[in-house]
Amino acid sequence: MNILGTSNERAVKIVLTADAQAAKPTLFPLLQDLGIVSKSIGKQGWINALQQWNPPAGQSQGTITTPFTGSFEGVKEQIQSILGNQKQLMAEAKALHGAMIQGSNTASLPKAHLTAGFPQYFSNHAPVAQESENTVRSLMEALTEPKNYQALERLLNIWKASNEHMIHNPKEQFLQQMQWVLRDAGLNAENSLKTDDVNSMQFKHLLLEMLQNTSSGIGRENAQQVVHFLNGMQLNNINESSYLIQANLQIPGQKLGVSKDIDLHFEGKKTADGSIDPEHCRIIFDLQLHRMKETIVDLHVQKNSLAITIYNDQATTPMLVDKLRPNLQEALEKMNYQVASIICKPYTEIDKQQLQSTSALDENPEQGGVDFRI
Repeated sequence: MNILGTSNERAVKIVLTADAQAAKPTLFPLLQDLGIVSKSIGKQGWINALQQWNPPAGQSQGTITTPFTGSFEGVKEQIQSILGNQKQLMAEAKALHGAMIQGSNTASLPKAHLTAGFPQYFSNHAPVAQESENTVRSLMEALTEPKNYQALERLLNIWKASNEHMIHNPKEQFLQQMQWVLRDAGLNAENSLKTDDVNSMQFKHLLLEMLQNTSSGIGRENAQQVVHFLNGMQLNNINESSYLIQANLQIPGQKLGVSKDIDLHFEGKKTADGSIDPEHCRIIFDLQLHRMKETIVDLHVQKNSLAITIYNDQATTPMLVDKLRPNLQEALEKMNYQVASIICKPYTEIDKQQLQSTSALDENPEQGGVDFRI
């Protein structure tokens, strides 16, 4: 949660420091192979450089920073370029690496993308074997490993999740936050170990590494609190029976401009593989908005029709809903969905419904009750 509340560079500093302090760093040697971090710096020197790095509180302006050989934004663009050309880079790197091992002439092999992405190594037309062979070979090996692309993608996701410009694209921002919770936070950390997903680099794993390497201090206490929080989310994440399944998620709300984290509740019939049936399900959004205050959106999906109930006490909410309904309908139609109904009700009506349910149970004390969750 703290990572997502910081600027880009501060978020990356936290992640890179945790990686550098691990017994077997993943990102540090990879960044060296890509020429982003100097080859002359050792592991301890890299840790020291990260400690001395004091990123600005605001968004990066692309200035030269201590740990990297280039600007922070330049590093980000280079990683995005690598991920964008992943398949071709892997194919070309494997061909070049194989030719280097066999000692054949590499001048005729394809290297257009490598030349564009890594001009410091491939800026001339001389055979690659005549370059600094050890450096180039380690770069080729890094580019041929699928797990390295996954590590770079995780790092890039941290940057995207804390990127200020995404405030202008709330849909992408919300999806990025949800993906961070589902994939990178560590809700499936134990399952990834069970399935031998050695490429997994989740936030919970980094926190556990930090706890192992830190004996005391405020950092350890904060890390321990976040681990307990993630454990609680895991325990509360899914409830299921033979035919029904419920899932609860808590999405960090700071970057989305809301006053508190967003609570999502999913429920529906089970499909054959045990997941929620997307054609017959219910989604509840529990929001605390700056101007609209407490808001609950209750969304029922019946095949391709949506019935939406909005609980909010603001008098302007019905007018706002009427104004935005055409845009909502148009967007849903592109996904082959339609709006069956949108109903606005006072938020306080939820409390009335709860009281009515409670009083009904009190009037029949001989009957058993059941626990329910909102």
